[in-house]
Amino acid sequence: MTAKEYLSQAKFLDTVINSHMREVEYWRELSMKLSGCTFEERISVSTPPTDASFVDCIAKMSEAMELVNEEISHLVSLRKEINSRIDMLDDHGEQLVLRYHYLSGCTLAEVSRIMSVSESTAKRIHRKALEHFPVPE
Repeated sequence: MTAKEYLSQAKFLDTVINSHMREVEYWRELSMKLSGCTFEERISVSTPPTDASFVDCIAKMSEAMELVNEEISHLVSLRKEINSRIDMLDDHGEQLVLRYHYLSGCTLAEVSRIMSVSESTAKRIHRKALEHFPVPE
């Protein structure tokens, strides 16, 4: 695995978590829209009662939330590991570029503005940081 691939894992996992959170929100909203039985409804004796539709939505929401919690736990561990590996770099500029780009989600153009350097300088620092980054085996 290259340094870029390793560092990009955090961004990708963050995107996956956001996708799952949208699914949780979908099920939450749907469960609020569904209604249960009212007293005015007549229930046929020949069919066994079933759970209200919102119960299924809540179950789906719960499953999705469990997955999100597992992924968040993994993301926290991964970000901690990435941060400790970034700290191994001797050059503070390289550390900043990697943190801003891979952990804060900034583009290299944004990193250049934050660091008050030209975009080509930010790209050069990024390239050097990737060369020096200690990728785990």
